[in-house]
Amino acid sequence: IVSRPGGYNTFFLPEYKLPMRGPFGGRCAVVSQSGAYIVTLMSNLDRIFNPRYMITYGNQIDISVTDYLIALEDDNKIDLFCLYLEGFKPFDGMRFLNVTRRIIESGRKIILYKAGRTEAGAKAVASHTASMSGNYEVLKKLLKQRGVIIAESLDEMEDLLRVFSLLSHVKPGGKRIGIFSNAGFECSVAADNLGVLELAQFSKQTKSKLSKLLPSGIIDIHNPVDATPQTNAPNYGKSLEAILEDDGVDCLLAANVAPTPFMENLPASPEHDEDIEHEDSYPNVTIRVFKNAKKPMVVSLNSGPMYDPSVRMMESAGVPVFRKVDRAIRALETFIERSVE
Repeated sequence: IVSRPGGYNTFFLPEYKLPMRGPFGGRCAVVSQSGAYIVTLMSNLDRIFNPRYMITYGNQIDISVTDYLIALEDDNKIDLFCLYLEGFKPFDGMRFLNVTRRIIESGRKIILYKAGRTEAGAKAVASHTASMSGNYEVLKKLLKQRGVIIAESLDEMEDLLRVFSLLSHVKPGGKRIGIFSNAGFECSVAADNLGVLELAQFSKQTKSKLSKLLPSGIIDIHNPVDATPQTNAPNYGKSLEAILEDDGVDCLLAANVAPTPFMENLPASPEHDEDIEHEDSYPNVTIRVFKNAKKPMVVSLNSGPMYDPSVRMMESAGVPVFRKVDRAIRALETFIERSVE
């Protein structure tokens, strides 16, 4: 158990191996049947995530996942529950469904990943935690009826934690999305993954602003916006601001393919003149736009390891950053769907 209110940590891991000092996620509780899962989760989100509680419960020989949820449900400083579940103790399933219903009805969110979905997975679960995994499709249907958010993959679990932790300060007003990228393929892929989202119709004023910021060869300005690789970082940021200021836009996906000489997105080096510490570098521009935004905004930076410093810089500032545009928009779509009444 790690308890921030209690000030104790029983994970027995040296801090240099798992720092756990991210500035965000303080209103979240992670309850996991696997200790190693929490360790990998925290390592993957180390610049972001620092939950209020982290609890592992193994084979549930004395205390079950339901017991922990009942103990935590009255803590009004928890807005988000993250659950990794393999199975239940005998006769504990209905108690679990009842406490999840109460938590959801109180206005809070639960994100759950369920292992042991197949025959092979069920055998692995029985070996790992001696749990009865049950019928996954039946459980998923029951949980969805109660409003639990189901993560179908471990990547999706982390993606959802990003948006629900880092966008908790903004409440979307609707499902109309603006999409902006410097690569046409990202516009196409994002449009393919709208789900419940709708492409916003930009106002004449917004189109006029964009026409002055985008390269001169772009004549037809529409949503999604393909800004082309010739758009520089300052104009990229001003374009995002113009879209966010449009009353017909409820949320924003800001995508970027990094390898273009017009976008300053690399750390300082003798090999070039770029420096992400410059005031108008891509990460700094994006951070400023995000911090001033009154609407949900996610970022996709689809490029290789040499651009990791830009990602780390934005994540450390609280920006939800993804490395693939389809994952970015699907996570945002789930956030909007669960946040708009």
